Amino acid sequence: MPQTKDRLVKVTAKDLGYTLYSRLEEAFRAWLARRLIELFGNDWESQVPEGVRTNVCNNSGRRLTVEVSPSDPGDLLEFTYLSDLQEIICHKGAYSRFFPDQESSQADFQETFNQLNELRCRIAHVRRAFSHEDLEELLSICTKICPVLKDDGLELADVLSAFQTNPTPRVVHVPPCFMLADTEPVYPHLTNLPPADYDMEGGFVGRKEDLKALKKYITGNLYRVVTVSGAGGVGKTALAHKLCDSFLSLPPSKFPFDAIIWVSAKEERLSLTGIEKLDPSLKSYEDLVHAVLEIVGADVLDESLEAKQQRFDTLLSLCDKGLMFVVDNLETIQDERLIEFIKEVPSPHKVLITSRLGLGEIEKRYALKHLSEGDAITLLRCIAREKQLHDLAGKPDSVLRPYAQRMDCYPLAIKWVVGQVALGQDIASVVHLVASPTGDLTHFCFDAIWVWLLWNDAQPYIKSVVYGHSACLRR
Repeated sequence: MPQTKDRLVKVTAKDLGYTLYSRLEEAFRAWLARRLIELFGNDWESQVPEGVRTNVCNNSGRRLTVEVSPSDPGDLLEFTYLSDLQEIICHKGAYSRFFPDQESSQADFQETFNQLNELRCRIAHVRRAFSHEDLEELLSICTKICPVLKDDGLELADVLSAFQTNPTPRVVHVPPCFMLADTEPVYPHLTNLPPADYDMEGGFVGRKEDLKALKKYITGNLYRVVTVSGAGGVGKTALAHKLCDSFLSLPPSKFPFDAIIWVSAKEERLSLTGIEKLDPSLKSYEDLVHAVLEIVGADVLDESLEAKQQRFDTLLSLCDKGLMFVVDNLETIQDERLIEFIKEVPSPHKVLITSRLGLGEIEKRYALKHLSEGDAITLLRCIAREKQLHDLAGKPDSVLRPYAQRMDCYPLAIKWVVGQVALGQDIASVVHLVASPTGDLTHFCFDAIWVWLLWNDAQPYIKSVVYGHSACLRR
């Protein structure tokens, strides 16, 4: 499949998000200005809370007096934020007057605007990610609001229509004035959580019930060690990362740990060209000690291992709420000292493991399964949009559902298939390769489990083959 001129244009998810958001904000301001006059006439200023007027004065660079036309609220609304628009509509119980024909409640409206504000922050902050899954959420909100805006939303409707085919010609790149300089850390808490690699692969999709269950297990008093288990590529690392992100986004008063420590023993990943080797950050118990001391600022380069161990032990004993250790890809760890630390981690510290196998004891095992059909279709569409496969992304659910079903709604399979399509392959042909027993996808997802089964059930001579000739197992 030859690459078109549009496909060569560099368009980010944030650009697409800004294109939508800016049209929505502009249309909503125009609609609100008109509705204020229709509902309140020349007395429309009485519907603007004093706090909003103060914000407008600050945002406009003027002091406490803002000259506005009695017949045009647009002069004032030009300097408002989404939260200001929300306050105006809900002020003095006027929501039902603005939306007399809507079945949704004021609480629904406020929740939608809170979501919009969060998405705006993701677009505007330099160091925050805005994924294509976020874009799908923004598209859904815009699609819901657009009919309410009527003639004021015609341009927004036109842009929404372009997203069904190819939005690239309509894209407005994020202007520098819209971006916010992030001088503070991404999180207000101690952590070494790396950027999420799923943000460049469609974003984090679904898994709400999984997140809810894991949060309950890891913050409760019953389990010290929780393992997210499942075959390679099902989304274990993404789920663990999202859980950490949800904790780290809490205000200090609600943060349940003293710090979150992330270490990864992952040695390979599946790319479009095959299985690639990685350099893991965690190979031994000493690596874990070093990571903790580095985060709390207590690491001394020339210090002996014994001295570092003493510092580490002291730190563990002084923690009030405890540390949350996240060990990604545990099955590749061979250091027994690290395994023993995990098994014996003292309260109140917690350990979250991602593993195809798990410890096999003393842990709360949480088996992660494939996505629901709806979430699988969303992920397929998100990745297609990320790869600028706009024709594929714009197809209805009825067309995408059979593909998702053929891939068993499996996240890595979806990512791999869409990646192959981006390289010029036909999606129907590529889907047939997913279940190939000799393909890289099958090996990446299940080899570790196959080796584990041999180790537990086979004769000793096979175990030596596993260590010395693991490559032969693939054949």
